[in-house]
Amino acid sequence: MKQAGALIRVSTSRQLEGTSPEKQLEGVRALAVSQGFAIADVHAWTMAESGNLRERAGFRLALDAIGAGEIGRLYVFSIDRLGRNLLELLLFLRDLEDRDVECWEAQGGRRLRWDDFLVQIEGAVASKERQEIVRRSQDGLRRAISAGKFSGGIIAYGYRLNPVSKQLEIDPEESAVVRLIFDGTVGERLSTVEIADRLNGLGIPTRYAKDGRQIRRGKRAPEHTAGIWRAGRVRNMLKNPAYTGTWEWGKRSSKRPPSDRIVGACPAIVSVETFEAAARVLAVNRWRRERPADRPYLLRGLIRCGDCGLTYVGSASHVAGGKEKRYYRCNGATQWHKLGRAKCPSKSLVAGELEAVVWADIQAFVQRPEVALEQLRAVRAPLDATLGERLAEIDREIRELHRRERNVIRLAAESTQADPRALDDVLGEIRGSLASLEAYQSQLRARLQAGEALERELFGVAERLSRLQQAIDQADFSQRRRAVEELVKGIEVATRVEDGRKTPVVTITYRFDDLGGPPVPTSGLFSGELDRTSELAHVLTGAMEITREWGPGWRDRAIGP
Repeated sequence: MKQAGALIRVSTSRQLEGTSPEKQLEGVRALAVSQGFAIADVHAWTMAESGNLRERAGFRLALDAIGAGEIGRLYVFSIDRLGRNLLELLLFLRDLEDRDVECWEAQGGRRLRWDDFLVQIEGAVASKERQEIVRRSQDGLRRAISAGKFSGGIIAYGYRLNPVSKQLEIDPEESAVVRLIFDGTVGERLSTVEIADRLNGLGIPTRYAKDGRQIRRGKRAPEHTAGIWRAGRVRNMLKNPAYTGTWEWGKRSSKRPPSDRIVGACPAIVSVETFEAAARVLAVNRWRRERPADRPYLLRGLIRCGDCGLTYVGSASHVAGGKEKRYYRCNGATQWHKLGRAKCPSKSLVAGELEAVVWADIQAFVQRPEVALEQLRAVRAPLDATLGERLAEIDREIRELHRRERNVIRLAAESTQADPRALDDVLGEIRGSLASLEAYQSQLRARLQAGEALERELFGVAERLSRLQQAIDQADFSQRRRAVEELVKGIEVATRVEDGRKTPVVTITYRFDDLGGPPVPTSGLFSGELDRTSELAHVLTGAMEITREWGPGWRDRAIGP
């Protein structure tokens, strides 16, 4: 007898009556025998995974067997067992015909052809059914998560799953470790390496070590982990928003769009303010940490390209006489081929020239603090003068959002045709905007009540500059680098074309607060008409910053209002 293959599709562990794997295999073997074909066990592929047809192991093995001449025909129980994506289904059937291999359906006793109109209709119906199954599953999952249930997957360290309510609860022992990590980051400005060393020194076990779990590395047998904390693990915890009381279903999938993610709630271990402060410390530590380098670059990690958004890095070229010249070059202009993107048209900067400009500014700030203090007063004065107007504007916006919230709730109660999911989304958006506005309103009110806040802040600035002044004149590279870390918030380079020539325009931002100042609400605003409130928040946090522009051969806007 000639040899054939069979594809058996298993959708779930609980099959519908009549479509179990055994029933499918019995049906396709009966049809194969009647046509003079035999199906060996090795050529009966059972598939339980989902995804693209060609990514499934059964399909790949079937095509390999066809290519090797092991089978000359392929059988399936029904067309919906073959696949529920119309385009992939038709392409697979055409691929089989190109290889002179027929595909037969046992349920209908017919040959499946890619150009058969009836096959195309049934494939479209199967595809539509798949969409409905996905939608119903998604709706059920959304309702469960909205009710506070955990959807499954990896439970963040610091939490445990209640087996009865299926909700996340705070684990007392692990949550204490989580708070220790955030306190060390925010309160002591420790790096992730230092925090990991502290946890290991205290003998605190990781979750895998505590539970005695094992992991499998490659094809080797499962084995215990080293049971130690690592910097990468600490960093991931500091960036996990679940500790503020919200987690997202679907964020780990690269195939699922962000719009399909579902937000769930859990008890908060740290405040949003602490979480955002930790994020700022991580951002600063990222470019502060020392790296071995052949050449010193004072502004390493601080320069960003305004054209492509990538970082400028140090680079050196040899010139006449064997001398070396240092540059800062955009990664988008030097590594564009490795990054798989178009080459950035940015202009390189002579390192010595830019470093001299920044260092001269820092010396001016440190040796003559009144230069910075007067400019900071000038920046804050317009904000202080209009605080009352800004508060009144925020009050109006909050009242308007409350009115919209009541209207949406009324519509949900009275309408039978409105989509409940759409109403929930609108309500969530309104409430997120309310939270953002109310947090900003609290900041403005606190500033209004503190009439001497500006002078107190400026006194702190003067103290910081005074500490830096002690060794500024004879500073070596490491001391200069620390001064740069204290005062330079960031540098952006925008490349302009003037008279056919590229000219870099450098915007240098100096900061005089502590790591960027107090946290600012980051929730999305409900509509474009409220975008101005985010601009006000930017003014509030930027009030302890001084910005200047510089461009070689273009202009030099000195430090000044």
